[in-house]
Parts: sequence; C-alpha cells; structure tokens
Amino acid sequence: MRLIELHLKAFGPFTERTLTFGDKAGVVHVVYGRNEAGKTSTLRALGDLLFGFPHLSPAAFLHDERALRVGAAIESDSGTTLRFLRRKGRVKTLLDPEEGVLDDGALKPFLGALERPFFERIFGLDHEQLREGGEALLKDGGDAGLGLFEAGAGLAGLRKVLEEIDGDAGKLFRPRGQNQLINEALKRLAEVRKELKLRALSGDEWRTVRDELTGVRVQLENVSKRVQELWAERERLHRIQRNLLPLSERSALLAERTSLALVPDLPDDAPAQRQEAESSLGEARRRLTGAEQEIVRLSGQRDAITPREAVLRQVDAIERLARQRGDIESKIADLPKREAELRQVRTEITRLLAQAGFKAKDAEVREILPRRPEVAAIREMIREQQRLGAEHEQARKTVEGYEVELRTAEGALGRSVEPRDTAPLAAAVGEALKLGDPGKGLRAAQAEAAAASEALAQALRKLAFWTSGDVELEALPVPPDAIIDRFASAFRDAHEQKIRARGALDDARRELERAEAELTRFDAAGEIPTVEAVRSARRRRDRGFRLLRRGFIDGREDIAAEAAAFAPGLPLADAYEDSVAATDEMADTLRAEAARVERHRSLVAEVARRRDLVAAQEGELRAVEASATRTEDEWRALWPSLGFAPQPPDEMLKWLAQRTRILERRATSRARQDALRELEEAHSSARRSIGRALVLVGEEGAGGDEDLAALLARAQRLVEQSAAERSERKSLIQTIDSLRSKRDAARQSYAYKEAQLEGWRERWGLFANRFGRGLTVMPAEMEAILDLCDETTRKLDDADTLEHRIRRIGEDRIAFERAVGACITAAAPEITGLDAVAAADRLAKVLASARGDEERRAGLEAEIAHHERIVDECRAAIARHTAKLEELCRSACCSTLDDLRAIERTWQQRRDVERRLGSVERHLLAGGGGRSLHDLAAEAAGADGDTLPGLIQEREEEAKQLDAEKTELARKEGELRTRFDAMSGGDQAALAAQSAQAEITKIHEGAEQWIRLTLASALLQRGIERYRERNQGPILGRASALFERLTLSSFARLVVEFGKDDEPVLLGVRADGKSVGVEGMSDGTRDQLFFALRLAVVEQYVSRNERLPFVADDILIHFDDPRSEAALRILGDLAERTQVLYFTHHEHMVETARRALGSERLVVHTL
Repeated sequence: MRLIELHLKAFGPFTERTLTFGDKAGVVHVVYGRNEAGKTSTLRALGDLLFGFPHLSPAAFLHDERALRVGAAIESDSGTTLRFLRRKGRVKTLLDPEEGVLDDGALKPFLGALERPFFERIFGLDHEQLREGGEALLKDGGDAGLGLFEAGAGLAGLRKVLEEIDGDAGKLFRPRGQNQLINEALKRLAEVRKELKLRALSGDEWRTVRDELTGVRVQLENVSKRVQELWAERERLHRIQRNLLPLSERSALLAERTSLALVPDLPDDAPAQRQEAESSLGEARRRLTGAEQEIVRLSGQRDAITPREAVLRQVDAIERLARQRGDIESKIADLPKREAELRQVRTEITRLLAQAGFKAKDAEVREILPRRPEVAAIREMIREQQRLGAEHEQARKTVEGYEVELRTAEGALGRSVEPRDTAPLAAAVGEALKLGDPGKGLRAAQAEAAAASEALAQALRKLAFWTSGDVELEALPVPPDAIIDRFASAFRDAHEQKIRARGALDDARRELERAEAELTRFDAAGEIPTVEAVRSARRRRDRGFRLLRRGFIDGREDIAAEAAAFAPGLPLADAYEDSVAATDEMADTLRAEAARVERHRSLVAEVARRRDLVAAQEGELRAVEASATRTEDEWRALWPSLGFAPQPPDEMLKWLAQRTRILERRATSRARQDALRELEEAHSSARRSIGRALVLVGEEGAGGDEDLAALLARAQRLVEQSAAERSERKSLIQTIDSLRSKRDAARQSYAYKEAQLEGWRERWGLFANRFGRGLTVMPAEMEAILDLCDETTRKLDDADTLEHRIRRIGEDRIAFERAVGACITAAAPEITGLDAVAAADRLAKVLASARGDEERRAGLEAEIAHHERIVDECRAAIARHTAKLEELCRSACCSTLDDLRAIERTWQQRRDVERRLGSVERHLLAGGGGRSLHDLAAEAAGADGDTLPGLIQEREEEAKQLDAEKTELARKEGELRTRFDAMSGGDQAALAAQSAQAEITKIHEGAEQWIRLTLASALLQRGIERYRERNQGPILGRASALFERLTLSSFARLVVEFGKDDEPVLLGVRADGKSVGVEGMSDGTRDQLFFALRLAVVEQYVSRNERLPFVADDILIHFDDPRSEAALRILGDLAERTQVLYFTHHEHMVETARRALGSERLVVHTL
C-alpha cells in the first residue's frame, strides 16, 4: 500500500492542509517542520487515518471532536486506488470525499488483518524506540534469539519481562524457601491443624456449665423485660404530667373560638388592603389638584412667546453662510501674499532661461523647452555612453588575458611526455582489490576457521551424555518437535494429575481424621445408647425372665448353670431386677437424647463414607501412576539409537536445542574452511595476474619472495602514476582548446563593443544639434542644461497654480456677498448696510435667538401635556380605589368604613385564638410519642397531678434496682460463656478450622498462579528460540550487510557465536577479523545494529505481504553526518521496495538527505 496524498482537513493545528507524495517509486519523502509546526500531529494523523481515532483524541484542540477529519488517497500493490476520509466516532467512521458513508471493510484490501499496534511497532520507528532497542541489546548481553525477536516484533526489554515472570513465580514458591506465599501458607496450615487436635473435654463438666449458663440467660432475659416495662410506665406518667397544663389551655381556647364563630371570614391581608386603598385614594386627590393648577400656570408662559417664522425658514442658508464666513475672511486676507509670490516666480523663470542659453517671451517659454520624452532619451544616451565605454575597456583586457594563458598552456604541453598503457595492469589490480586487505583478510579467514573448529570441539564436549563425534550427532534420528511437544504436554499432564490425586488423597485423609476426631470428642462427652444397645439389653432382660419362669414358676428344670452364666456372683432374681432397671434407663435415655443419638449416628456414617473416599482416592492415585509409567515407556521407545537413557521431554528439548546449535557450529566450521581454501586460491591467482601485467608495461614481474601485498602496492603505484600523467596531459589539451575558444569569443565581443560605441556617437550628434550645440558638447554639459530645463518647467507650473488660486479667491468673494444679501432681504431687513462678513455674523445671532424662543415654547408644550396625563391618571386612580373600598365593605357585610374597621378588629381576635390553639396542639403532638390529640386527652383523663410525682419516683427506684441485678446477671453470663467456649473449643475451634480452609484456598490459588507463570516463561523462551531458528539465516544475513554499510565498514559483518552457557550470542566482526560483543560497542553502534535488524525484518515482511509505508521520526539525531548519509542511502534503497516517510524538525537533516540522495531520489515536504 502506498500513500499518494494525505489530506489534513481538520486535524490538530491544520485546516485544509494537503501533503502530496505521488506514486513515484524509489524516492524518500522527508517531511520537515520546525518546532510546533505540526510534525507530531501529522504522524498521529497517519495512524488515526488507517486505524481510527482513539476515544480521547489530542488532535481536538483547534477543531471540535465532531469536526475532526483526516483523509488520503492510497494505492494497493495490485494498483487499486481509494480516496477516503476518516471522522472521529464509534461506527461508520470511513467516508468518501463527499462524506458519504463507506463500508468499514473498505481498507481491508489495503491493510488485511493488520492492527495499529503491529503497524506502529514494525513500520514506525523514532529515536526513542531506536535507543531503547540498542539498550535492550546491551541488557540482553547480545542474546541472538532475543535480539531477533525484539526487532521482529517491534518490542524491547523482553529480558526484563522474562526476569519479572521468574521473579513473580519465585515470590510464590521455592522448593527450600520459607518466606514465599505458598511456603508460608503451608507452614501456617500445619500450625492450625495442630491447634485443632487440642480441643476436647469431659462430658459431665460440660453439661453442668451448659445448664447453668442456660439458667442465667433465662433470668437475664426476664429481668431485662421487666426493666423495659418499668421505664415505659415511667415515660407514660411523665408524658401525662407534661400534658395536663397544655390540655387545660386547649380546652379554654376551643371555648373562646366557639364564641367567635359568627365573625365573617376575611382575606389574610384585608386590613392591609383597606389601609392601602384609603391611603392611595387620598394621594390621588392631592395629585389631581396640583396638576390642574400647574396646567394653568404653564399655559400663560407659553402664550407670552411670539414665534419668528421668517428667520426659521432661512435656517439652512444662514448656517451655510456661517460655515463659509471664516474661509472667505481667510482668503481675502491671503490675497496680497499670493500676488507677491506670483511676481517672484516669474522673475526666477527669466533667470533660469538665461542660464540655459534660451531667449523667449513669456508666452513662448514652454515652446522652446524640450519635451519629457526628449529629456528621457538624452539622459538614457548619457548612461549608455558610460556603460559602453566600460564594456569596451573590459573586452580589450579579456582578449589580452586569454592570449597570455594560451601561450603558457601550449608551452607546458610541449614539455610533457606520452604515458604508458596500464589498462591490463589496472584490471588485475582491481580484481585483487576485491579480495580486501590481502594480509589481514587471509589471517582473519584462518583465525575464523580455527576458531570455528575449536568452538565445535568445545560444544561437543559440553553436550551432556554424548560420547561420539559430530558426524554421528548429525546422523542421529530424533523425533519431530511436534511429537516431543506432545510428550512434554503428556508429562506435564501426568505430573499435574499426580499432584491433584495426591492432594485429593491428602484432603480425603484429613477429612477422615477430622470426622474420627469429632466422633471421639462426641463419645468422650458421655455414652450415648444406640437402638441396637437397647435391643440387646431387652434380649438379656427377656432371657433372665425366661430363666426365672423355667426355674421358679414352672419348676421343671435345673437352671443353676445358666443362672451362674447369666449373672456371675448374684442371685438370679437380683440380676433380673438389675437388667430390667438397666433396660428401662437405657430406653429412657434413648428417648431423652434423641438428637444426640441422631448426631452420633450421623458421625459414624460420615466416618464410614470418608474411609470409602480415601480408598477410592488411593485407587485413583495408583491408576494415575500406572498411566504415567506407560507414558514414560512410550517416551523411551522413541529414542532407540540415542546411546543413553532419554531425559524428560523438557530436558530433551533443551538437549536438542544444544544439538541444533552444535550442528550450526559444524556447518559454520565447514563453511569457514571452504572460504579459507577459496581465499588462498584467489590470492595465488591474483598474484600471477599482476606479475604478467607488470611485464607487459616493461616492469619486473613477481619475485619469488614478493607476497601479494607488496606486489599489489607496486602495481598500484605504477597504475596511479600512469593515470596521473595521462590525466595531466588530457587536462592540458582540454585547457588549450578551451582557451582558444574563449580568446576568439573575446575578440568578437571587443569588435562588437567598438561598433556599438561608434553608433552612439552618430546619434549623439543629432541631439546636440537640436539644442543648437555641436558634436563637441560633452554629456556632462548636456546633463546640466537638462537640469536647468527641468527647474524652469517646475517654476512655470508654480506660476500657473498661483494665477488659478488668485482667480478663485475673487470668484468666491462675489458669490458670498450675493448669498448674504439674499438672506438679509428675506429674514432680517433691519441689518442692511453692513459688509458681507459682518452681516453673516449678525444673521447667525438672529437665528440663535429665534431657535431659543422656539425651544422654550416646545418645552412648555411638553410640560403641559405631561400634567394633562397626570390629571387623567389621578381621576382613574380615584375611581379604582373607591371601588376597592366598596368591595371590602361588601365582603365584610357592612356599608361604611367605620363598620369595616370594627369587623377587622374582631376578625383579628379570632385569628389570634386559632394561632394559639394551633401552637398548643403542635406542642402536644410533638411530645405525644406519635399519639393523636384524642388519645392524649383520653390518657390524661382522671389523672391527679398531685400524685403523679410519687408514682414516677416509685417506678424509677424499682427500675434502678433491677438494673443492678441485670448487670450482675450479665457479668455471670459472660463468665459462664467464656468457660463454656473454652471447654468446647467454641469460636476458637471454628476460627481455627476457618483459618485452615483459608490457607488451603490460598495454597491452591498460589499453585495455579505459579504453574501459569512457569509455563509462560517456558513458552516465551521456546517461542524466542524457534523464531531465531527460523529467521536467523535470512534476517541476520541481510542485517549483516546493512550493518556493514551503516558503520561505514567499521564492522564487516554479523555472526552468531555460542557463549559460556552455550547460548547463541550476536557478535560484530571488524574488517581485521576481530569479534566485538554488543557490550563492547558504542551507544550509536548499538542503535545502528538494532536499526539494521529492524530494516531486515521490514524488507522480509514487504517481500511476503502487502507493502506498507515505513515511517521514521528523527531516528538519525544521534548519528554523525557520514553515518546519517549512509542510513539515508539505505532508506533510499528501501524506498525501491516500499514507501519511506522520514519526519524531522532539524533543517541540517534535510541538507544531509540532499547530499546523500540527490534530487532524483528525494522529495522534501515543508509543514
């Protein structure tokens, strides 16, 4: 997918801003913006465009959230294009350019199942992520698996994640730990179980305490009930005592209210209404009298003023004359000054004409002066003469300079010699240089081959249980990973089943022990007769009776032996009586203790059930162990050729991983041996080729003791010397050709300038004759004449202006005098005889006086109208208030105001009675405990206020005595309860059992969490190792080439070696063959290593999937300029495969990109 256009319609600081990227491949798009120009907003807009706005968008600070819009035009790899907008919302956020709704799956052909986190991790990279990736490589110790996985997944700090998982698991359980959660819970569980076994006591003592406790509790309950009754009676008597006086007052108020029942009902504010109406009526009558008197007074003043209509009709003309008066007066005073200025200007014109050499009358002056076009043409010719003279002189000097340089170059060429042809030698040198440094490269290859062989031998020695060689190890048949994983899962399942079966068996045994202990404690509390025991006693009693009957009633048999066996040492009759008594007592006890008998039966049944459960759990454990044994036999059968007993699957997975790394070492060793042989053969071939080429150019060939490095250095010096000579001779020939061309062009230019100067002289003569001068007049002299002509023209313009102004003053004066005369005739004939200016001033004063009279008359008219309105208002108010008073009298059923006032007083008296009655009743209800007024009155009926205090005191004294008895009973009950709880285990036994169950729950939960964490760590490590095995070859190979370019060949390649714990470690190899771990690299180099790994992952992804833009945000700020240019060139190569956008706010980075990429591979967008 390629971004053709990004439209920031309404987003962050942007409004209708568009960035056009186009569809050209192979270019890097650099988006540059200063701080606060919107670079970060543009980056955020790209993610919001493709994957939607977050719930809280930081882009909504200029535009409302509902108005946010960002759009684009995109193109897929198949050529399909889409133009769309994205709005902020939950659903239907994709829109077409006209804001019609698009299907939510419209982007699926372009993005597939890609989600925002993956896109930002893999295809987005900023300098912070780059630095975190480099630091993660350092913290991981160069672990190859972690490094590849972190670069491929866009994650950093996986080592820390693994350590945190293992740390969390270690906090839960360690085999020999003490302070871990599961270890502590196991310890506390053992202590609680020990405590539970200590709870048991004698049955007789327990029953005695129980019966005594029950009796005390019954007494305590009776006393508490009697105390409550006494306090309730005391409260009732107190209430009656409080209510006697208010109830008496209520009766009196009810009687008074009845006596006032015939008073008419009036509104609450009736007196206020009456008083307001009376007051307002009197005020309205007073205002009416005053207003009528004021109307008479003002009418007299108005009639005394006489209007001046003639003056007011001329108001516009008089005001216009007043405005003109000051201007006319100023112009009349200015006229003599302007006439003197005109005379002075005319004298100056005569003087200027004389200086310029012109003679003419006043009317002919403008005719003899040159026109403006002529003046401009002459001035242009003067400038042209200056320019042509300078160019003519410069052309002459240029011709002379080229001739000197040409003679010098021809002499140098004559002294040079023809160089030898070293092309075959240069070709041989080029082929040899492809091998790198001859000495260092060969030594590095030899060292690498030896190191690889030694590493392989060490790895074989470290491989547990293996005694054969690497060839046998490679040929060893091993099961596939899927089968091993299946057996690992089966082993784990068998182990978990064993744990569960053993745990279930332990739980069953603990429950059996608990049931047996409870049955033992129950039996110790007293013997409980069973139904079977009663039946046995009855059978013995019946047998005794039969013996008595046979021996003493029937008298037919000798029963002495049977009687002795029935009751040794006792007479048969006594023994029989004892059996009857024992049987009756047992039957009575069975009936009396029916509940305990049932509990005993239940406990016996539970013990039997628990024993059956233990037997079942033991059988299940044996079955699980048998199944595990079969799985182990099948596992051993998978390894017939192993040579040693196979370890559990998890251990064998580690063994196989170690075997894989050894086989990789074996392949590496063979590859480096092959590379060494190829390099040695290449060195020999290069030495022979250079020796033959040296002989061809006349030099001595390869000596017997001259190695490739010395031979190559001698050949390079010959090639460079020949190339320098050839370059110098070629440069001289090119210089001579160039100088001849330049000299000929300079000669032509000189002739052309000569012709131009001659043409100017001819035209100059024509202009000189126009002014009566000959060809000898100089440009400077002509320039002075033109300046005098310009000054004369300006003076003529000044004279014309002054003449026009003097003429206009006279015309304005005449018009003003006529207008003044017309106004005087029409409005004020009495002021005839004054001059025009004075008359205009007098007319203004007359107008002001007439206006004052008119304004006073209008003011009086307004006041009269105002008072007439007051008269109307007062008459209406008098009628309104009179009607109000009549209405109040009707409502009180009276006809005069005096009667109304008397009724109001009686009505106020009834309202006061009702208010007092309401207060008394509210007081009674507030203290009545929820009872009604009727119930309170009935409760107090017949009560004697004098005897109530004595009754109240009697109830209080009795209640206090019983309170003391209650306190003593409560104390005794507490002591007995404590003894009873201690003897029976009580709450402590229950709490101990509850604590035991809590610890068991905690152990189960902790074990489940420990298993999850342990499995998570193993699965993550296995995933990282598998990712390394699948991607180490392609990704590491490409990253190695990129790393060499990023470090400017400071590192030649990347390799994977095996560390002290036999884990794969990523190393950088310098040009001299020295290996460097990530801990030995600088911060910047580690950043470049992570950058190389990330780019390799991106290239692999876009080669297999829909291509996506790679977005980099100022990732090069920690790179120096040379490495920045190298990184930009690599991004340029990446742009051939997928689109590359580089955001920056550093202007120098734009210049660096121009140097690295050139104009053909770079497009700069400025925010």
